[in-house]
Amino acid sequence: CFSFKAFIPMCAFERSEKGMEFFMNKSKDRSLAGLILGIVGLIAWIIPIIGYPVNIIGIVMSATSIKSEGKTKAIIGLVLSIIGLLLCIGNSAAGVFLAMKNSL
Repeated sequence: CFSFKAFIPMCAFERSEKGMEFFMNKSKDRSLAGLILGIVGLIAWIIPIIGYPVNIIGIVMSATSIKSEGKTKAIIGLVLSIIGLLLCIGNSAAGVFLAMKNSL
């Protein structure tokens, strides 16, 4: 059940019901990951260096899975990630403004 040519398990490509379910649920897992990243992004905006990647990846994961089974999760994750990104941008702008104000 292993191919030494490609170094990938050949069992993953067998046409069994379990294997097909694994590949079909990938987009559903992606929508759940987008939702989780959206929730984490609402907390991570406080530290922009963490908030930017979390929210951007959350937007990408949610947007790519919006046409899957977990459509509701994907939409909620997308909205939360966008809100987190806007908060992160606002926090960065406020930090730059305060830094410039104090340097004068």
